[in-house]
Amino acid sequence: DARISVCRACPRLVQWREQVAGDKRAAFADQPYWGRPAPGFGDEAAPVLVVGLAPAAHGANRTGRVDVIGAGALIWSRVIARVMRHTGQGQSLPVVTSEHDILDGIALSLVGR
Repeated sequence: DARISVCRACPRLVQWREQVAGDKRAAFADQPYWGRPAPGFGDEAAPVLVVGLAPAAHGANRTGRVDVIGAGALIWSRVIARVMRHTGQGQSLPVVTSEHDILDGIALSLVGR
């Protein structure tokens, strides 16, 4: 995780995330931005990896973490689990019944950090 947070391997991505961190969204204008790559979240040995395709401009780029917390987290995790079970990919996933079950057996990462 420490190596990820200082990575500068992609110059265009580095320029973009630093620009977003400088040109803050009005709703977060009074908050500091992380402006560096965010490490993934969840069990590293999880059998399922969910990769976020959005750039997390004002999420992980602002907070420094990839997460699924908040009011929609339980709904999000139930939808992901339902889709995976429907396609036969999530038969061994536990049934999500509370916010504590959200990432059981799942790891979360971003495609562009």
